[in-house]
Amino acid sequence: MVFILYASYYYFVPMSGWRLVELPLVTLLSGFGSPTSSIGAVTFMADWLQMPPGTTNLYVEAMVITRYAQVLASVSGFAFVTIFVTFAFYGQIQFNARRFTLTAIVSLVCLGAIWSLGRWGGTHIQLQSETNYLVMGLPSELQAFSDENLASTLRSVSTDESRGSEDRASGASASDGRDDVDSGILDRIQSNGVLRVGVNPNVMPFAYENREGRIVGYDIEMMYRFAQSMNVKLDLVPYSWQSLADDLKQRRFDVAVGGIYVTDERLKTLTISNPYYENPLALIVHSDRVNDFASREDINDMENLTIAVFDDPVLLPQARRSFPSATIKVLKNYDDLSTQQDVDAAIWTFEQARSWAISHDGYSAVVPRDIASRFLFAYLMPPNAPGLSEYLNYWMGVQQENGVLSDMAKRWIDPAAKDTTVSPVRFP
Repeated sequence: MVFILYASYYYFVPMSGWRLVELPLVTLLSGFGSPTSSIGAVTFMADWLQMPPGTTNLYVEAMVITRYAQVLASVSGFAFVTIFVTFAFYGQIQFNARRFTLTAIVSLVCLGAIWSLGRWGGTHIQLQSETNYLVMGLPSELQAFSDENLASTLRSVSTDESRGSEDRASGASASDGRDDVDSGILDRIQSNGVLRVGVNPNVMPFAYENREGRIVGYDIEMMYRFAQSMNVKLDLVPYSWQSLADDLKQRRFDVAVGGIYVTDERLKTLTISNPYYENPLALIVHSDRVNDFASREDINDMENLTIAVFDDPVLLPQARRSFPSATIKVLKNYDDLSTQQDVDAAIWTFEQARSWAISHDGYSAVVPRDIASRFLFAYLMPPNAPGLSEYLNYWMGVQQENGVLSDMAKRWIDPAAKDTTVSPVRFP
Protein backbone atom coordinates (compact mmCIF):
# COMPACT_ATOMS: atom_id res chain seq x y z
CA MET A 1 0.00 0.00 0.00
CA VAL A 2 2.86 2.37 0.80
CA PHE A 3 4.31 1.76 -2.66
CA ILE A 4 0.95 2.41 -4.38
CA LEU A 5 0.71 5.77 -2.58
CA TYR A 6 4.27 6.53 -3.66
CA ALA A 7 3.47 5.57 -7.26
CA SER A 8 0.43 7.86 -7.13
CA TYR A 9 2.75 10.71 -6.17
CA TYR A 10 5.47 9.70 -8.64
CA TYR A 11 3.13 9.49 -11.64
CA PHE A 12 0.82 12.37 -10.66
CA VAL A 13 -2.20 10.05 -10.49
CA PRO A 14 -4.51 11.12 -7.63
CA MET A 15 -6.83 8.61 -5.97
CA SER A 16 -10.17 9.48 -4.46
CA GLY A 17 -13.60 8.18 -3.57
CA TRP A 18 -14.17 4.48 -3.07
CA ARG A 19 -10.75 3.56 -4.43
CA LEU A 20 -9.09 5.04 -1.34
CA VAL A 21 -11.52 3.15 0.88
CA GLU A 22 -10.92 -0.10 -0.99
CA LEU A 23 -7.13 0.30 -1.20
CA PRO A 24 -6.28 -0.95 2.34
CA LEU A 25 -8.52 -3.99 1.88
CA VAL A 26 -7.09 -4.85 -1.54
CA THR A 27 -3.47 -4.38 -0.44
CA LEU A 28 -4.02 -6.40 2.75
CA LEU A 29 -4.23 -9.59 0.73
CA SER A 30 -0.91 -8.82 -0.98
CA GLY A 31 0.78 -8.59 2.41
CA PHE A 32 0.82 -12.37 2.69
CA GLY A 33 3.43 -14.30 0.80
CA SER A 34 6.98 -13.60 -0.35
CA PRO A 35 8.01 -10.19 -1.72
CA THR A 36 8.42 -11.75 -5.16
CA SER A 37 4.78 -12.85 -5.22
CA SER A 38 3.69 -9.25 -4.60
CA ILE A 39 4.88 -8.21 -8.10
CA GLY A 40 1.73 -9.65 -9.64
CA ALA A 41 -0.36 -7.81 -7.06
CA VAL A 42 1.28 -4.50 -8.00
CA THR A 43 0.58 -5.15 -11.68
CA PHE A 44 -3.08 -5.81 -10.87
CA MET A 45 -3.44 -2.70 -8.69
CA ALA A 46 -1.62 -0.47 -11.19
CA ASP A 47 -4.07 -1.55 -13.87
CA TRP A 48 -7.01 -1.10 -11.48
CA LEU A 49 -5.90 2.46 -10.59
CA GLN A 50 -5.05 3.29 -14.24
CA MET A 51 -1.39 3.94 -13.53
CA PRO A 52 1.27 3.80 -16.28
CA PRO A 53 2.55 0.37 -17.43
CA GLY A 54 5.95 1.21 -15.95
CA THR A 55 4.57 1.00 -12.40
CA THR A 56 5.57 -2.65 -12.02
CA ASN A 57 9.12 -1.90 -13.19
CA LEU A 58 9.30 0.95 -10.69
CA TYR A 59 8.22 -1.49 -7.96
CA VAL A 60 10.92 -4.00 -8.92
CA GLU A 61 13.56 -1.25 -8.90
CA ALA A 62 12.37 -0.05 -5.48
CA MET A 63 12.72 -3.59 -4.06
CA VAL A 64 16.46 -2.96 -3.74
CA ILE A 65 15.56 -0.61 -0.88
CA THR A 66 12.26 -2.04 0.34
CA ARG A 67 12.95 -5.78 0.19
CA TYR A 68 13.83 -6.25 3.88
CA ALA A 69 10.84 -4.20 5.01
CA GLN A 70 8.69 -6.35 2.72
CA VAL A 71 10.12 -9.53 4.29
CA LEU A 72 9.36 -8.17 7.76
CA ALA A 73 5.79 -7.30 6.76
CA SER A 74 5.32 -10.72 5.16
CA VAL A 75 6.64 -12.59 8.21
CA SER A 76 4.44 -10.45 10.47
CA GLY A 77 1.42 -11.34 8.36
CA PHE A 78 2.13 -15.06 8.56
CA ALA A 79 2.77 -14.77 12.30
CA PHE A 80 -0.53 -12.97 12.85
CA VAL A 81 -2.50 -15.63 10.99
CA THR A 82 -0.68 -18.44 12.82
CA ILE A 83 -1.23 -16.92 16.28
CA PHE A 84 -4.84 -15.98 15.54
CA VAL A 85 -5.77 -19.50 14.37
CA THR A 86 -3.99 -21.10 17.36
CA PHE A 87 -5.67 -18.85 19.94
CA ALA A 88 -9.05 -19.30 18.25
CA PHE A 89 -8.65 -23.08 18.34
CA TYR A 90 -8.04 -23.06 22.09
CA GLY A 91 -10.78 -20.51 22.76
CA GLN A 92 -8.40 -17.86 24.08
CA ILE A 93 -9.78 -14.98 22.01
CA GLN A 94 -11.94 -12.62 24.04
CA PHE A 95 -13.67 -9.40 23.03
CA ASN A 96 -12.29 -6.28 24.75
CA ALA A 97 -14.43 -3.20 24.09
CA ARG A 98 -11.70 -0.76 25.11
CA ARG A 99 -9.06 -2.28 22.88
CA PHE A 100 -11.57 -2.64 20.05
CA THR A 101 -12.44 1.06 20.30
CA LEU A 102 -8.76 2.05 20.37
CA THR A 103 -8.05 -0.16 17.35
CA ALA A 104 -10.99 1.34 15.47
CA ILE A 105 -9.79 4.90 16.20
CA VAL A 106 -6.24 4.08 15.05
CA SER A 107 -7.65 2.44 11.90
CA LEU A 108 -9.78 5.50 11.12
CA VAL A 109 -6.77 7.77 11.59
CA CYS A 110 -4.75 5.58 9.23
CA LEU A 111 -7.58 5.61 6.67
CA GLY A 112 -7.69 9.39 6.93
CA ALA A 113 -3.95 9.56 6.31
CA ILE A 114 -4.32 7.25 3.31
CA TRP A 115 -7.14 9.42 1.96
CA SER A 116 -5.03 12.58 2.32
CA LEU A 117 -1.96 11.04 0.74
CA GLY A 118 -4.03 9.63 -2.11
CA ARG A 119 -5.67 12.96 -2.82
CA TRP A 120 -2.29 14.71 -2.67
CA GLY A 121 -0.66 12.18 -4.95
CA GLY A 122 -1.73 13.71 -8.24
CA THR A 123 -1.89 17.37 -7.33
CA HIS A 124 1.52 18.17 -5.87
CA ILE A 125 3.26 20.94 -7.74
CA GLN A 126 6.96 21.44 -8.35
CA LEU A 127 7.95 24.51 -10.32
CA GLN A 128 11.42 23.32 -11.24
CA SER A 129 11.98 20.98 -14.18
CA GLU A 130 14.94 18.93 -15.32
CA THR A 131 13.48 18.69 -18.83
CA ASN A 132 13.32 21.68 -21.15
CA TYR A 133 12.15 21.09 -24.69
CA LEU A 134 13.59 24.39 -25.87
CA VAL A 135 17.14 23.05 -25.53
CA MET A 136 16.45 19.66 -27.14
CA GLY A 137 17.54 18.83 -30.67
CA LEU A 138 17.63 16.01 -33.19
CA PRO A 139 20.18 13.21 -32.72
CA SER A 140 23.51 14.29 -34.16
CA GLU A 141 23.56 11.57 -36.84
CA LEU A 142 20.19 12.77 -38.14
CA GLN A 143 21.03 16.46 -37.94
CA ALA A 144 24.10 15.76 -40.07
CA PHE A 145 21.75 14.44 -42.75
CA SER A 146 20.30 17.89 -43.50
CA ASP A 147 20.10 21.52 -42.30
CA GLU A 148 16.64 21.82 -43.76
CA ASN A 149 15.20 22.32 -40.26
CA LEU A 150 16.70 25.78 -39.79
CA ALA A 151 13.81 28.04 -38.79
CA SER A 152 15.21 30.90 -40.88
CA THR A 153 14.96 28.71 -43.99
CA LEU A 154 11.36 27.84 -43.15
CA ARG A 155 10.45 31.50 -42.68
CA SER A 156 11.95 32.44 -46.04
CA VAL A 157 9.92 29.69 -47.68
CA SER A 158 6.82 31.05 -45.95
CA THR A 159 7.46 34.52 -47.39
CA ASP A 160 7.94 33.16 -50.88
CA GLU A 161 4.75 31.10 -50.58
CA SER A 162 2.69 34.10 -49.48
CA ARG A 163 3.86 36.02 -52.55
CA GLY A 164 2.77 33.14 -54.75
CA SER A 165 -0.60 32.57 -53.10
CA GLU A 166 -2.49 34.08 -56.04
CA ASP A 167 -0.71 31.76 -58.45
CA ARG A 168 -1.69 28.76 -56.34
CA ALA A 169 -5.28 29.94 -56.16
CA SER A 170 -5.49 30.30 -59.93
CA GLY A 171 -4.09 26.82 -60.36
CA ALA A 172 -6.31 25.22 -57.74
CA SER A 173 -8.89 24.05 -60.23
CA ALA A 174 -6.27 22.20 -62.23
CA SER A 175 -4.87 20.44 -59.14
CA ASP A 176 -8.35 19.64 -57.87
CA GLY A 177 -8.88 17.62 -61.00
CA ARG A 178 -6.20 15.24 -59.83
CA ASP A 179 -7.90 14.47 -56.53
CA ASP A 180 -9.86 11.52 -57.89
CA VAL A 181 -6.80 9.50 -58.89
CA ASP A 182 -3.50 8.56 -57.30
CA SER A 183 -1.06 10.57 -59.40
CA GLY A 184 1.95 8.54 -58.26
CA ILE A 185 3.20 10.70 -55.38
CA LEU A 186 5.53 7.96 -54.20
CA ASP A 187 6.95 7.55 -57.71
CA ARG A 188 7.47 11.28 -57.98
CA ILE A 189 9.33 11.38 -54.62
CA GLN A 190 11.64 8.57 -55.67
CA SER A 191 12.26 9.93 -59.17
CA ASN A 192 12.80 13.56 -58.13
CA GLY A 193 14.65 12.64 -54.96
CA VAL A 194 12.70 15.12 -52.79
CA LEU A 195 10.24 14.47 -49.94
CA ARG A 196 8.17 17.61 -49.29
CA VAL A 197 6.92 17.76 -45.71
CA GLY A 198 4.42 20.35 -44.53
CA VAL A 199 5.06 21.58 -41.00
CA ASN A 200 3.57 24.03 -38.51
CA PRO A 201 6.49 24.76 -36.15
CA ASN A 202 4.47 25.69 -33.06
CA VAL A 203 3.49 22.30 -31.66
CA MET A 204 5.54 20.90 -28.78
CA PRO A 205 6.79 18.18 -28.63
CA PHE A 206 6.02 17.19 -32.22
CA ALA A 207 7.28 20.14 -34.30
CA TYR A 208 8.62 23.37 -32.81
CA GLU A 209 11.52 25.82 -32.86
CA ASN A 210 14.21 25.30 -30.22
CA ARG A 211 16.60 27.90 -28.83
CA GLU A 212 19.15 27.16 -31.54
CA GLY A 213 16.68 28.22 -34.20
CA ARG A 214 15.99 24.72 -35.50
CA ILE A 215 12.67 23.01 -36.08
CA VAL A 216 12.76 19.83 -34.00
CA GLY A 217 10.40 17.35 -32.37
CA TYR A 218 9.00 13.84 -32.63
CA ASP A 219 7.40 14.36 -36.06
CA ILE A 220 10.46 16.14 -37.45
CA GLU A 221 12.71 13.27 -36.41
CA MET A 222 10.21 10.85 -37.96
CA MET A 223 10.37 12.63 -41.32
CA TYR A 224 14.17 12.92 -41.15
CA ARG A 225 14.36 9.17 -40.71
CA PHE A 226 11.75 8.55 -43.43
CA ALA A 227 13.62 10.69 -45.97
CA GLN A 228 16.93 9.12 -45.01
CA SER A 229 15.52 5.61 -45.46
CA MET A 230 14.29 6.57 -48.96
CA ASN A 231 17.64 8.23 -49.76
CA VAL A 232 15.90 11.46 -50.79
CA LYS A 233 16.28 15.13 -49.85
CA LEU A 234 13.98 16.54 -47.17
CA ASP A 235 12.13 19.77 -48.00
CA LEU A 236 10.16 21.42 -45.15
CA VAL A 237 7.23 23.59 -46.25
CA PRO A 238 5.31 25.78 -43.73
CA TYR A 239 1.53 25.73 -43.51
CA SER A 240 -1.18 27.35 -41.39
CA TRP A 241 -3.93 25.35 -39.72
CA GLN A 242 -6.67 27.03 -41.73
CA SER A 243 -4.99 26.31 -45.07
CA LEU A 244 -3.79 22.78 -44.28
CA ALA A 245 -6.54 20.87 -46.11
CA ASP A 246 -6.37 23.10 -49.20
CA ASP A 247 -2.57 22.89 -49.27
CA LEU A 248 -2.76 19.10 -49.34
CA LYS A 249 -5.42 19.09 -52.03
CA GLN A 250 -3.20 21.35 -54.12
CA ARG A 251 -0.22 19.03 -53.54
CA ARG A 252 1.99 21.72 -51.98
CA PHE A 253 3.62 18.96 -49.97
CA ASP A 254 3.53 15.18 -49.75
CA VAL A 255 3.08 14.67 -46.00
CA ALA A 256 1.83 17.04 -43.31
CA VAL A 257 3.15 16.73 -39.74
CA GLY A 258 2.94 18.66 -36.49
CA GLY A 259 0.73 16.94 -33.92
CA ILE A 260 -2.18 16.67 -36.35
CA TYR A 261 -5.48 15.25 -35.12
CA VAL A 262 -7.65 12.71 -36.90
CA THR A 263 -11.15 14.06 -37.64
CA ASP A 264 -14.16 12.82 -39.60
CA GLU A 265 -13.70 15.53 -42.21
CA ARG A 266 -10.04 14.68 -42.74
CA LEU A 267 -10.86 10.98 -43.01
CA LYS A 268 -13.37 11.77 -45.76
CA THR A 269 -11.29 14.23 -47.80
CA LEU A 270 -7.61 13.38 -47.22
CA THR A 271 -5.34 10.37 -46.93
CA ILE A 272 -4.36 9.61 -43.34
CA SER A 273 -1.63 7.38 -41.94
CA ASN A 274 -2.18 4.91 -39.14
CA PRO A 275 -2.50 6.80 -35.83
CA TYR A 276 0.73 6.86 -33.87
CA TYR A 277 -0.39 8.54 -30.63
CA GLU A 278 -3.49 9.26 -28.54
CA ASN A 279 -4.07 11.94 -25.88
CA PRO A 280 -6.87 13.60 -23.88
CA LEU A 281 -7.85 17.25 -23.92
CA ALA A 282 -6.01 19.38 -21.35
CA LEU A 283 -5.44 22.95 -20.19
CA ILE A 284 -2.29 25.00 -19.59
CA VAL A 285 -2.78 26.92 -16.33
CA HIS A 286 -0.74 28.80 -13.74
CA SER A 287 0.54 26.28 -11.19
CA ASP A 288 -0.98 28.15 -8.24
CA ARG A 289 -4.44 27.79 -9.84
CA VAL A 290 -4.39 24.07 -10.62
CA ASN A 291 -7.21 23.16 -8.24
CA ASP A 292 -9.47 25.83 -9.77
CA PHE A 293 -9.58 23.71 -12.93
CA ALA A 294 -10.29 20.35 -11.27
CA SER A 295 -13.48 19.66 -13.23
CA ARG A 296 -15.44 20.87 -16.21
CA GLU A 297 -18.20 22.00 -13.85
CA ASP A 298 -15.78 24.12 -11.80
CA ILE A 299 -14.43 25.72 -14.95
CA ASN A 300 -17.86 26.56 -16.38
CA ASP A 301 -18.90 28.08 -13.03
CA MET A 302 -16.04 30.61 -13.14
CA GLU A 303 -16.94 34.20 -13.92
CA ASN A 304 -14.98 36.30 -16.41
CA LEU A 305 -12.98 33.26 -17.50
CA THR A 306 -10.81 33.63 -20.60
CA ILE A 307 -9.43 30.56 -22.37
CA ALA A 308 -6.89 30.88 -25.16
CA VAL A 309 -6.79 28.67 -28.24
CA PHE A 310 -4.82 29.04 -31.45
CA ASP A 311 -6.66 29.27 -34.73
CA ASP A 312 -7.01 25.54 -35.26
CA PRO A 313 -10.09 24.12 -37.03
CA VAL A 314 -10.25 21.28 -34.49
CA LEU A 315 -9.36 22.94 -31.17
CA LEU A 316 -11.34 26.15 -31.70
CA PRO A 317 -14.80 24.51 -31.94
CA GLN A 318 -13.77 22.04 -29.22
CA ALA A 319 -13.01 24.92 -26.85
CA ARG A 320 -16.39 26.51 -27.52
CA ARG A 321 -18.23 23.21 -26.97
CA SER A 322 -16.38 22.26 -23.79
CA PHE A 323 -16.43 25.69 -22.13
CA PRO A 324 -19.48 27.57 -23.42
CA SER A 325 -19.46 30.14 -20.60
CA ALA A 326 -15.84 31.19 -21.16
CA THR A 327 -14.52 33.95 -23.37
CA ILE A 328 -12.45 32.32 -26.11
CA LYS A 329 -9.37 34.27 -27.16
CA VAL A 330 -7.84 33.15 -30.46
CA LEU A 331 -4.04 33.36 -30.68
CA LYS A 332 -1.77 32.77 -33.64
CA ASN A 333 0.20 30.28 -31.53
CA TYR A 334 1.32 29.81 -27.93
CA ASP A 335 4.80 31.29 -28.32
CA ASP A 336 3.75 34.41 -26.38
CA LEU A 337 1.12 32.79 -24.16
CA SER A 338 3.00 33.72 -20.98
CA THR A 339 2.62 37.42 -21.86
CA GLN A 340 -1.18 37.22 -22.20
CA GLN A 341 -2.16 38.67 -18.84
CA ASP A 342 -5.90 38.36 -19.47
CA VAL A 343 -5.76 34.62 -20.24
CA ASP A 344 -6.65 32.19 -17.44
CA ALA A 345 -5.95 28.96 -19.34
CA ALA A 346 -5.07 27.64 -22.79
CA ILE A 347 -6.52 24.53 -24.39
CA TRP A 348 -4.41 21.78 -25.98
CA THR A 349 -3.93 18.02 -25.73
CA PHE A 350 -2.24 16.73 -22.58
CA GLU A 351 1.16 15.84 -24.03
CA GLN A 352 1.40 19.12 -25.92
CA ALA A 353 0.26 21.12 -22.88
CA ARG A 354 2.67 19.24 -20.62
CA SER A 355 5.62 19.84 -22.94
CA TRP A 356 4.82 23.56 -23.07
CA ALA A 357 4.41 23.77 -19.28
CA ILE A 358 7.71 21.97 -18.69
CA SER A 359 9.54 24.60 -20.71
CA HIS A 360 7.89 27.61 -19.03
CA ASP A 361 8.28 28.23 -15.30
CA GLY A 362 5.17 28.47 -13.17
CA TYR A 363 2.79 26.57 -15.47
CA SER A 364 1.11 23.17 -15.25
CA ALA A 365 -0.85 20.90 -17.57
CA VAL A 366 -4.25 19.89 -16.21
CA VAL A 367 -6.73 17.22 -17.33
CA PRO A 368 -10.02 18.21 -15.66
CA ARG A 369 -12.63 15.68 -14.63
CA ASP A 370 -15.57 15.11 -16.96
CA ILE A 371 -13.56 15.99 -20.08
CA ALA A 372 -14.10 12.99 -22.32
CA SER A 373 -12.48 14.34 -25.49
CA ARG A 374 -9.48 12.38 -26.74
CA PHE A 375 -7.48 12.87 -29.91
CA LEU A 376 -5.68 10.53 -32.29
CA PHE A 377 -2.49 11.83 -33.92
CA ALA A 378 -1.59 10.89 -37.49
CA TYR A 379 0.16 12.17 -40.62
CA LEU A 380 -1.87 13.65 -43.46
CA MET A 381 -1.30 13.16 -47.18
CA PRO A 382 -3.08 14.46 -50.30
CA PRO A 383 -6.43 12.91 -51.27
CA ASN A 384 -6.34 9.49 -52.89
CA ALA A 385 -2.68 8.74 -52.22
CA PRO A 386 -2.83 5.08 -51.12
CA GLY A 387 0.63 4.25 -52.46
CA LEU A 388 2.42 6.75 -50.22
CA SER A 389 0.14 5.95 -47.29
CA GLU A 390 0.74 2.20 -47.47
CA TYR A 391 4.48 2.72 -47.83
CA LEU A 392 4.62 5.10 -44.82
CA ASN A 393 2.48 2.79 -42.67
CA TYR A 394 4.65 -0.22 -43.55
CA TRP A 395 7.84 1.72 -42.84
CA MET A 396 6.48 2.93 -39.48
CA GLY A 397 5.57 -0.66 -38.60
CA VAL A 398 9.14 -1.77 -39.29
CA GLN A 399 10.49 1.07 -37.14
CA GLN A 400 8.13 0.00 -34.36
CA GLU A 401 9.40 -3.58 -34.49
CA ASN A 402 13.01 -2.39 -34.52
CA GLY A 403 12.47 -0.27 -31.39
CA VAL A 404 13.16 3.02 -33.19
CA LEU A 405 9.75 4.52 -32.39
CA SER A 406 10.14 3.46 -28.76
CA ASP A 407 13.46 5.29 -28.56
CA MET A 408 11.90 8.36 -30.15
CA ALA A 409 9.04 8.30 -27.65
CA LYS A 410 11.53 8.14 -24.78
CA ARG A 411 13.39 11.10 -26.23
CA TRP A 412 10.47 13.41 -27.06
CA ILE A 413 7.51 12.22 -24.97
CA ASP A 414 8.69 10.13 -22.01
CA PRO A 415 11.01 12.86 -20.62
CA ALA A 416 7.83 14.78 -19.83
CA ALA A 417 6.09 11.75 -18.37
CA LYS A 418 9.03 10.57 -16.27
CA ASP A 419 10.36 13.91 -15.06
CA THR A 420 9.24 13.93 -11.42
CA THR A 421 9.88 17.66 -11.11
CA VAL A 422 7.31 18.73 -13.69
CA SER A 423 3.73 19.64 -12.96
CA PRO A 424 1.22 17.62 -14.97
CA VAL A 425 -2.06 16.97 -13.15
CA ARG A 426 -4.83 14.49 -13.93
CA PHE A 427 -7.98 14.80 -11.87
CA PRO A 428 -9.93 11.53 -11.49
